[in-house]
Amino acid sequence: STGNVGIGDSTPSSTLSVDGGVQIGNDTATSAVDLYNKVGTFRYRTYSDASFDYSAIDVCMQDGATDYNWVNVVTNRW
Repeated sequence: STGNVGIGDSTPSSTLSVDGGVQIGNDTATSAVDLYNKVGTFRYRTYSDASFDYSAIDVCMQDGATDYNWVNVVTNRW
C-alpha cells in the first residue's frame, strides 16, 4: 500500500528493501555457517573460459534442512 517493495522484508520502509545484501565478485565461502550468514545476498560475478566471457547474478539460498548454496539467477555470455 506504500509503494515500497521488500525482498525478504515483509514491512519495507524504503522503495526497495533487501534483507541480505549485494556483493560484487566471486565468493569463496563454502562452509554452512558462512553461507547461512549470506542467505538472501545477491552477488554479481564475471568469469571466462576458453571461448567466452560471462557475467552472472546469483543468490545465496537454503536448499535443504542445513544446506546453503549460491544459486544462479541469470548468466550472460559474450
